[in-house]
Amino acid sequence: KGKAVDRIQNVYVVLEKGTKYRIETADQLISYASVDGIYEIKNDLDFTDKKWPSIFSVGTFTGKMFSTTGNTFKIKNATATISNEMASACGLFGTVSATAEIKNLTFENATVDLTYVGQRQRNRKYAMFAGNIAEGAEIEGVTVDGTFKIGAITPGDGYAISLIANGN
Repeated sequence: KGKAVDRIQNVYVVLEKGTKYRIETADQLISYASVDGIYEIKNDLDFTDKKWPSIFSVGTFTGKMFSTTGNTFKIKNATATISNEMASACGLFGTVSATAEIKNLTFENATVDLTYVGQRQRNRKYAMFAGNIAEGAEIEGVTVDGTFKIGAITPGDGYAISLIANGN
């Protein structure tokens, strides 16, 4: 039953769908990996002797991943191993949705290894960064350096293999 006196400032809140994480280590990103998460990267992340989260490699990423304001942090030594018939799009990110944002990150010494993806699979998209990027996704200030290994693949119809990404 109070009344504001001498109001100074209005406060507006913008709510984002998903859970926001402040990531300082590779282990944190692995622990909290979710396709709809919001990841503020606060340090360089080293994935030596760790696996890049497979949910990113074969899922549809709808969240956000970005460096803290004014920084570009490195994600080093990330390895995504794709085997069997995991998904229709694979890479460090499987599919990057139209609502996703990935900004101001450097993937250094990354490896995407297509060890075995099945025979005569149809409509599959594979790439180093993203198997497929949907029109409308915001990818800014991202660099990718690494190795793209192609193992046993017997392509069917609609295969797309790209060094960086497929899509619009």
